[in-house]
Amino acid sequence: MSDFSKFSTNQLQNSLNVIRSQNINGATQEFGNLLKEEIEKRNIDKSKEYFHSLIKRKVAQTSVGSSALRNQGAKGIIEISRNYFENEIDLKEFKQQLYSDNFKEYLDDNTIKLRNLFPENGQSWGAARKGLNLFLRDVIYNHYLREDLNINSDSIKHLKKLEVPLDKDVAKGLLQEKENKSLKRWKSIKSLDQITSDKYQNIAYTVAERKGILRVHLDLEYWRKVKQ
Repeated sequence: MSDFSKFSTNQLQNSLNVIRSQNINGATQEFGNLLKEEIEKRNIDKSKEYFHSLIKRKVAQTSVGSSALRNQGAKGIIEISRNYFENEIDLKEFKQQLYSDNFKEYLDDNTIKLRNLFPENGQSWGAARKGLNLFLRDVIYNHYLREDLNINSDSIKHLKKLEVPLDKDVAKGLLQEKENKSLKRWKSIKSLDQITSDKYQNIAYTVAERKGILRVHLDLEYWRKVKQ
């Protein structure tokens, strides 16, 4: 089987044009068919890549709603977050880190990088972490991105590493769960630090295990929970 990896698509197309112009038959014609197949495959792959880039942009620009990071002490935090997710987060690296033993470090690193982009009077670790977790959750919720990343039902042990986006509603829900033995009263996203976040996430993990769901899904249960 021919290896075309060292050649650009334009080079392959030029070679195919030469074969067609000379109307060559036999083995050379068969080689031309291989060239045609490779070019068509590359064009399809390029089209898919472009489509997935549009999907990623959509998710990046909508995962953090207008009220998700309000009252953080500075303007522009939502726009900065959205642009960071679109331009700085490589989803293939995300998948690689999710499947590794270093995913927590990956989250921490991106949280700090995003926080440092915020205006000086709004550099909230909690806001950066919530925004990041909202984006990664919506990546997982998107059929096309998940399919492109080949994250399927066999990936449960890795998906358990995803965090629930923390806010007042989620904190209130966790504080009311029987697994809560040590959580302190929730203050705000703005004042949330890494140590407090880890405590909430650990309780969330235990609660999710009992409920038979992923920790990241708890947001669906706690968000604007209807009183029964």
